[in-house]
Amino acid sequence: MGSETGTRVYVVTAITAVVVGFCCLAPHLQAERFTPVLLQPDLSAIGTDTVCVAITGDVEHPGLYTVDSDTALADLLALTGAGIDSPSVTLAVTIGPSSAGSPAQKVNINLAEAWLLEALPGIGPDKAQAIVDFRLQHGDFTHTEELMLVPGIGSTIFDNLKDCVTVTG
Repeated sequence: MGSETGTRVYVVTAITAVVVGFCCLAPHLQAERFTPVLLQPDLSAIGTDTVCVAITGDVEHPGLYTVDSDTALADLLALTGAGIDSPSVTLAVTIGPSSAGSPAQKVNINLAEAWLLEALPGIGPDKAQAIVDFRLQHGDFTHTEELMLVPGIGSTIFDNLKDCVTVTG
Protein backbone atom coordinates (compact mmCIF):
# COMPACT_ATOMS: atom_id res chain seq x y z
CA MET A 1 0.00 0.00 0.00
CA GLY A 2 2.96 2.33 0.59
CA SER A 3 4.09 2.21 -3.04
CA GLU A 4 0.55 2.94 -4.25
CA THR A 5 0.41 6.07 -2.04
CA GLY A 6 3.84 7.16 -3.27
CA THR A 7 2.74 6.74 -6.89
CA ARG A 8 -0.39 8.83 -6.28
CA VAL A 9 1.64 11.59 -4.62
CA TYR A 10 4.07 11.55 -7.55
CA VAL A 11 1.23 11.76 -10.14
CA VAL A 12 -0.55 14.56 -8.25
CA THR A 13 2.74 16.47 -7.91
CA ALA A 14 3.52 16.04 -11.62
CA ILE A 15 0.04 17.21 -12.67
CA THR A 16 0.25 20.19 -10.32
CA ALA A 17 3.65 21.15 -11.73
CA VAL A 18 2.32 21.00 -15.30
CA VAL A 19 -0.75 23.10 -14.47
CA VAL A 20 1.28 25.72 -12.56
CA GLY A 21 3.83 25.86 -15.38
CA PHE A 22 1.12 26.34 -17.97
CA CYS A 23 -0.54 29.08 -15.91
CA CYS A 24 2.78 30.89 -15.61
CA LEU A 25 3.61 30.61 -19.33
CA ALA A 26 0.15 31.27 -20.82
CA PRO A 27 0.32 35.09 -20.51
CA HIS A 28 3.75 35.11 -22.15
CA LEU A 29 2.56 32.94 -25.03
CA GLN A 30 -0.43 35.21 -25.66
CA ALA A 31 1.73 38.34 -25.46
CA GLU A 32 3.79 37.14 -28.44
CA ARG A 33 0.65 37.22 -30.61
CA PHE A 34 0.42 41.00 -30.50
CA THR A 35 2.60 43.63 -32.10
CA PRO A 36 3.80 46.28 -29.64
CA VAL A 37 2.47 49.76 -30.37
CA LEU A 38 4.23 52.98 -29.42
CA LEU A 39 1.80 55.86 -29.03
CA GLN A 40 2.70 59.50 -28.54
CA PRO A 41 1.77 60.17 -24.90
CA ASP A 42 0.78 63.84 -25.18
CA LEU A 43 -0.28 65.08 -28.60
CA SER A 44 -1.46 68.42 -27.20
CA ALA A 45 2.15 69.34 -26.46
CA ILE A 46 2.90 69.09 -30.18
CA GLY A 47 0.06 71.44 -31.12
CA THR A 48 -1.85 69.12 -33.44
CA ASP A 49 -5.33 67.71 -33.36
CA THR A 50 -5.10 64.96 -35.97
CA VAL A 51 -3.24 61.70 -36.19
CA CYS A 52 -2.69 59.66 -39.32
CA VAL A 53 -2.52 55.91 -38.67
CA ALA A 54 -1.67 53.20 -41.21
CA ILE A 55 -3.18 49.91 -40.06
CA THR A 56 -2.29 46.54 -41.56
CA GLY A 57 -2.33 42.93 -40.52
CA ASP A 58 -5.25 40.81 -39.39
CA VAL A 59 -7.97 43.43 -40.01
CA GLU A 60 -10.95 43.51 -42.36
CA HIS A 61 -10.24 47.03 -43.64
CA PRO A 62 -6.50 47.84 -43.73
CA GLY A 63 -5.69 51.36 -44.71
CA LEU A 64 -4.71 54.87 -43.78
CA TYR A 65 -6.96 56.47 -41.15
CA THR A 66 -6.93 60.13 -40.09
CA VAL A 67 -8.53 60.59 -36.69
CA ASP A 68 -8.69 63.15 -33.90
CA SER A 69 -5.84 62.94 -31.44
CA ASP A 70 -8.26 62.02 -28.65
CA THR A 71 -9.66 58.97 -30.49
CA ALA A 72 -9.30 55.83 -28.41
CA LEU A 73 -7.21 53.00 -29.84
CA ALA A 74 -10.13 50.60 -29.32
CA ASP A 75 -12.39 52.87 -31.43
CA LEU A 76 -9.78 53.01 -34.18
CA LEU A 77 -9.39 49.22 -34.21
CA ALA A 78 -13.18 48.87 -34.35
CA LEU A 79 -13.19 50.97 -37.55
CA THR A 80 -10.77 48.52 -39.16
CA GLY A 81 -12.72 45.43 -38.15
CA ALA A 82 -9.90 44.12 -35.96
CA GLY A 83 -11.07 41.71 -33.32
CA ILE A 84 -9.77 41.80 -29.77
CA ASP A 85 -8.13 38.44 -30.44
CA SER A 86 -6.57 39.42 -33.78
CA PRO A 87 -3.18 37.69 -33.90
CA SER A 88 -1.36 40.46 -35.71
CA VAL A 89 -2.16 44.13 -36.15
CA THR A 90 0.48 46.66 -37.18
CA LEU A 91 0.02 50.37 -36.51
CA ALA A 92 2.21 53.12 -37.92
CA VAL A 93 1.28 56.43 -36.30
CA THR A 94 2.11 59.78 -37.87
CA ILE A 95 1.25 63.00 -36.08
CA GLY A 96 -0.28 65.26 -38.67
CA PRO A 97 -0.33 69.05 -38.80
CA SER A 98 -3.61 70.69 -37.88
CA SER A 99 -3.82 73.26 -40.66
CA ALA A 100 -5.79 72.50 -43.80
CA GLY A 101 -3.09 73.95 -46.07
CA SER A 102 -0.43 71.62 -44.76
CA PRO A 103 1.60 69.35 -47.03
CA ALA A 104 0.26 65.89 -47.79
CA GLN A 105 1.39 62.86 -45.84
CA LYS A 106 4.37 61.05 -47.32
CA VAL A 107 4.70 57.27 -47.56
CA ASN A 108 7.81 55.88 -45.90
CA ILE A 109 9.10 53.40 -48.48
CA ASN A 110 11.10 51.59 -45.80
CA LEU A 111 7.99 50.77 -43.77
CA ALA A 112 5.08 50.68 -46.22
CA GLU A 113 3.53 47.41 -47.27
CA ALA A 114 2.61 46.72 -50.89
CA TRP A 115 -1.04 47.76 -50.54
CA LEU A 116 0.01 51.24 -49.37
CA LEU A 117 2.68 51.62 -52.05
CA GLU A 118 0.00 50.92 -54.68
CA ALA A 119 -1.62 54.25 -53.75
CA LEU A 120 1.41 56.11 -55.10
CA PRO A 121 1.17 57.63 -58.59
CA GLY A 122 2.36 55.21 -61.27
CA ILE A 123 2.73 52.29 -58.86
CA GLY A 124 0.49 49.29 -59.38
CA PRO A 125 0.47 45.92 -57.63
CA ASP A 126 3.50 44.57 -59.51
CA LYS A 127 5.72 47.61 -58.92
CA ALA A 128 4.60 47.83 -55.29
CA GLN A 129 5.63 44.23 -54.73
CA ALA A 130 8.90 44.90 -56.58
CA ILE A 131 9.65 47.74 -54.12
CA VAL A 132 8.95 45.46 -51.14
CA ASP A 133 11.06 42.65 -52.64
CA PHE A 134 13.94 45.03 -53.41
CA ARG A 135 13.84 46.36 -49.84
CA LEU A 136 13.88 42.82 -48.42
CA GLN A 137 16.81 41.79 -50.63
CA HIS A 138 18.94 44.95 -50.33
CA GLY A 139 17.90 46.50 -47.01
CA ASP A 140 16.28 49.84 -46.29
CA PHE A 141 16.49 52.70 -48.75
CA THR A 142 18.77 55.52 -47.64
CA HIS A 143 17.52 58.05 -50.25
CA THR A 144 14.26 58.18 -52.16
CA GLU A 145 16.21 58.30 -55.43
CA GLU A 146 17.16 54.66 -54.83
CA LEU A 147 13.65 53.76 -55.97
CA MET A 148 15.02 54.07 -59.52
CA LEU A 149 17.11 50.95 -58.78
CA VAL A 150 13.90 48.92 -58.49
CA PRO A 151 13.12 47.14 -61.77
CA GLY A 152 10.29 48.93 -63.60
CA ILE A 153 10.77 52.31 -61.90
CA GLY A 154 12.57 54.84 -64.02
CA SER A 155 13.12 58.56 -63.78
CA THR A 156 9.66 59.42 -65.19
CA ILE A 157 7.81 57.37 -62.57
CA PHE A 158 10.13 58.62 -59.85
CA ASP A 159 9.54 62.26 -60.84
CA ASN A 160 5.79 61.68 -60.46
CA LEU A 161 6.05 60.21 -56.97
CA LYS A 162 9.14 61.84 -55.43
CA ASP A 163 7.04 64.35 -53.49
CA CYS A 164 4.89 61.55 -52.04
CA VAL A 165 7.64 59.39 -50.53
CA THR A 166 10.18 59.58 -47.76
CA VAL A 167 12.74 57.34 -46.06
CA THR A 168 12.63 59.08 -42.69
CA GLY A 169 11.37 57.36 -39.54
